[in-house]
Order: sequence, then structure tokens, then C-alpha cells
Amino acid sequence: MTTAILGAGILGTCAALEIADRGGRVVLIERNAQPISEASLHNEGKVHVGLTYAADPTPDTVRTMQTGAARFLDVLARWVPADALDRLRSQPFDYAVLDDSQVPPDAVERHFARVEAAWRQAARGSARPPVAPDRPFWRPLAEAERLARYAPGRVTAAYETAEIAIDPRGLAPLLRRAVADHPRIEWLGRTRITGIERQDRGYFILADGPTGPARLGPFPSVVNALWANRPWLDRMLGIDQPGPWFTRFKAGVRIAGPPPAGLRSVTAVLGPYGDVVVQPHGETYLSWYPDCMIGSTRNAERGEWSEHAAGIDGDRIAMRAIAAMAAIQPAAAAFLASPPAAIEVSGGAIYALAVSDIDDRASRLHRRDIVGIRSYDAYHSVDTSKFTLGPALAVDVADRVHPR
Repeated sequence: MTTAILGAGILGTCAALEIADRGGRVVLIERNAQPISEASLHNEGKVHVGLTYAADPTPDTVRTMQTGAARFLDVLARWVPADALDRLRSQPFDYAVLDDSQVPPDAVERHFARVEAAWRQAARGSARPPVAPDRPFWRPLAEAERLARYAPGRVTAAYETAEIAIDPRGLAPLLRRAVADHPRIEWLGRTRITGIERQDRGYFILADGPTGPARLGPFPSVVNALWANRPWLDRMLGIDQPGPWFTRFKAGVRIAGPPPAGLRSVTAVLGPYGDVVVQPHGETYLSWYPDCMIGSTRNAERGEWSEHAAGIDGDRIAMRAIAAMAAIQPAAAAFLASPPAAIEVSGGAIYALAVSDIDDRASRLHRRDIVGIRSYDAYHSVDTSKFTLGPALAVDVADRVHPR
């Protein structure tokens, strides 16, 4: 049986590898030249254990993220050597509560305590928990520590945590090689999907490839692992989304070279803020929400990162984002005093169920609990939601397509 997997981000790539490992044949179709492009490549790579989601009054988002996080490295280790994964671990994250945070420090601390208690249970079966082993799960910084790292007044409380990121830029070539080397995966890159048809013999995929229009199939099963365009393809089969959705087009800034002395991986909470990630190989990822959000659509069936990214002023975005982060973490100001020789600004689309942006305290963007797989006979549409959930959902969709 051959399965068509549409989209080769973190979900589609891992699903292809998992199904092929089980003896199935896969055709992996992607509009970019390589797997792991756009949003799966240009993100901070954080393996969320739930700390970010202090605005969700329920435990649902924490439970969802921890289910994915606990399996994240265990699943990836099927195709990537464990020592290689260890080399991709970032410096652990601090969390900085800003003076205009939507959630005050005392509520953040209560949330962190609940997350830690849930994590002890969630990580019990994990062979490779994606947290820093040499840090407590979280601890508040003493005032002297906070003032040494962060701007007084702007940062009202700060915490060390064990949460880490896995560098997507380092992970991508390892997964690309696994796809290229697998004898049961047929790779169709530079192939843009234009439609889908369901017939008695199975599903046919309409696409524009390097040699022109094509009608691929029939396929007895299909996994829709697209990202911004997933609702558009679902609609062709009469499938609606479970609610209104919001697609954001967000950039990130990658800065080559050693980070400035004292620069910390940090997530600012809670609101339209940003992150710094100090990667293990001498690169820094930085994103500041107001400057790096370059577009958005609501309930649009199609969305193209390339259209929103065309003509953006990458240098301006980078300098404004660095300046905003330097106002929180003064060590980042070194990037302004001596501009790095190599800065890359790129990103991708982010799909989520919501009607308002993250600056709204009540926005569903602060929750990630209605996610996962929706199956209709042999057609499976998967909302990955976050990078964290990709590997675990890949195994779960493989269980439906090609059970062991």
C-alpha cells in the first residue's frame, strides 16, 4: 500500500519515515526543494513542556504539549543518532515576566508549579526527556541575579527553567538524509499541490511539478500534513475546520557567530513578546513579535509565506527586533554596537484556531488543546500546532495508516 503524504515539514517527514519503517510505501510531496523548510526550519525549536501557556485556565494545553514533548527525542532517535540529538540542545531557557505582562508573577509561579507536577507524570516513560538534566525544573532568580541579567523595571520577575530547544537548522539535514536514504520513500520536491479528488479507486493528487501539471495516484490513503494550506485542501473533500482559524506569517532572526557574553536563552511572558535562543553551535535565534509578524489572514483557505515575505526589509526587522530584546536583556545590545556579519531573516506560516491575535488575553492563541488528527475513512488531516508535537503525531497518524 502506498500512502501520499502532503507536506514535508516536521510532521510529514517523520510520518513518512515511520510508515516506511513499518513496511509501507510513501510518496512524500512538498513544494520546496527539501524536507523541513519554512516554518519547520525557521522557528526557535523549543520543546514545550507547558511553561509558556500560563493564560490557559485549563490543564488541557499543558497536557497536550507534555504528551508531545515527552516523546519528542524518543521518536526522533529512530532516525537520528542520540548523540547527534544531544548536540542540538540549546542553552536552557530563562523566563522573564515583563512589567506589562498579561499574567503577573504570582500567577506565573502557580502555573509553573502545576506544570512541574504534571511533567513528573508525563515524562515517566521517556527515555530521553527533553529538559536540561543539570537544572531544577524551575526556580525564581534572586533579585541580584535578575538585575545582573535583565533590565530593571522592565523585567519584574525572572526564572531559570529546564526547558530547552532543539535546533531545527541542525535537525533538518539529518532528517533529510534519512528520507533520501529510505528505499520505501519516493520524494517529490518542487511539487505544488493544486487539488485532490476522491474516486472509487482511491485519492488522486493534482500537482504542478518540475515537468508541469500532473495527476498522481490513485492512493489508498492520504495524510494532509500541509500547514497554512491544510484547510484549503480539506475543503475540497467537504471537510471544515473545527472553528475559525488565524494564520500568522512570522519571521525569525538568525545571527551567526558566538553570542555576546552573558546572553541567555529567554522567553518573555506573557503577551506579544519574543524569544532568544542560544544554540549550541554558536548561532543565536531571536524573534520579537511586533516586528517579526509580517502578515496574517483569518479563515483564508490559502496562505503563502513567499507572498508575505516578498519585499520585506530584513535588516530593518532584525535591528528593530534586536533593539526590543536589548531593552529586556541588555547583553543583546552588543549586536547593535557591533552588527554581526551574517544575519538571516526568514520564517513561515503559523496556523491556529483563533479569532484574535496574541495581544488579546482571551485569544485562543494562548491555548493549543484542539489539535491533532482528524480521520475521514483513509484521509487524515493533521493539525500539528507546534513543532513540539510533530514527531509524536507522526507516530500516531502512522498507527492509523499502517498499524504495526
